[in-house]
Amino acid sequence: MKFDRPLVLASTSPRRQFLLRELGFQFRIEKPEADESFPARMAPEAVPKFLADKKAMTFKAGLQNEIVITSDTIVILGGKILNKPADHEEAIQMLSDLSGKTHLVITAICLLAREKQDLFDVRTEVTFKSLTR
Repeated sequence: MKFDRPLVLASTSPRRQFLLRELGFQFRIEKPEADESFPARMAPEAVPKFLADKKAMTFKAGLQNEIVITSDTIVILGGKILNKPADHEEAIQMLSDLSGKTHLVITAICLLAREKQDLFDVRTEVTFKSLTR
């Protein structure tokens, strides 16, 4: 799919790149230079939009005619954000924690152009069957 304006995917995520290509979009990739910290007292459900917006704002000053796409995804279990596992053992522990339970996955997307910004999220409840080690 071709746009009259250049698309910039501000993500190094292979999955996000794959999905946009599968949809037929042509785009260039730029890594956002934003730290992914957020206020400690922020509600977990607000974090993805906060981070997608934060990433987008790193591009705002230099925007010309492009449309920048940023995104952030989190998993919430029992009111707490599960971060990416640091290693194999942490991944096993995380899967054990998710086993037999329902968790919430929230992906926020920010579309930014010089003249407009659209920020939204999609929420999905995911239930894992009971897993064995």
